[in-house]
Amino acid sequence: AEFPINTLTDKEAVDTWLTLKDVKKGSINVCLQYFSLSTQKSALDIIEQTNNKMTKYGVLSKALLVVYIDRCTNLPTLKKTHREPNPFCRIKVDAIERKTQTFESQTNPSFEHISQILCSNPIQQQLTIEVCDARSNNDIIGFFQLPIKQIFDTDSMTIDTQAFPLRSLSEPLDNVTVVVRLSLHILFPGHSSPLNQLSSSNSFRSVDSNTTANAQQSVSKDLLNQVLHEDKTSTQATTSNLQQVDKSILEFAFRIAHTLR
Repeated sequence: AEFPINTLTDKEAVDTWLTLKDVKKGSINVCLQYFSLSTQKSALDIIEQTNNKMTKYGVLSKALLVVYIDRCTNLPTLKKTHREPNPFCRIKVDAIERKTQTFESQTNPSFEHISQILCSNPIQQQLTIEVCDARSNNDIIGFFQLPIKQIFDTDSMTIDTQAFPLRSLSEPLDNVTVVVRLSLHILFPGHSSPLNQLSSSNSFRSVDSNTTANAQQSVSKDLLNQVLHEDKTSTQATTSNLQQVDKSILEFAFRIAHTLR
């Protein structure tokens, strides 16, 4: 089954049946919603109220975490062989995991890797970056952890590129760092988000259903006005912060309501 994404951009929510291909007969019921990205903290209250109306669909996303790993410095060589490691990074938030490419024989690898991770509870979740060695059974060389709330608490919800020390559970690491840039973007229901006036290419969709429209209408007008007021002074900053974001990120939720016959 296929669905043209561009048809979502001017709609609040879509609940439709799609005909399955390559089978004699069958269809699938899908519920789709388009979301924009905002760097206004007030938007978190709006998406929480929206998601609370749809608890029957499980845990829904509230924010997008963008992780840019620039490089690592001073990675140690293997003790027994004194060979340089084959490093790669794992990026984790709860059960979600991303992985960078692997470099051969590098102690200062330049990853220049971007990962986008949807977060269901950015205030409580934690980011973990593990630097591993593919040469030695993917052993962890060192790791870095940061509560996502620390990103949320910054003025622009962005931690600009800086070096963080790596820790090890087995031995002390001397001046071993990972250089990263971290930014957080709150989901805002709808395409033409009044928060940021983002174009459709800078927006993405999360899991929702027909009830989303009703949930959006129930959001406090005072809260929405507060967000609108905040955003008038920050549109340019928001655009800059979104430069690292994949312009076509979308999250689909499929609810199967009809089985193949």
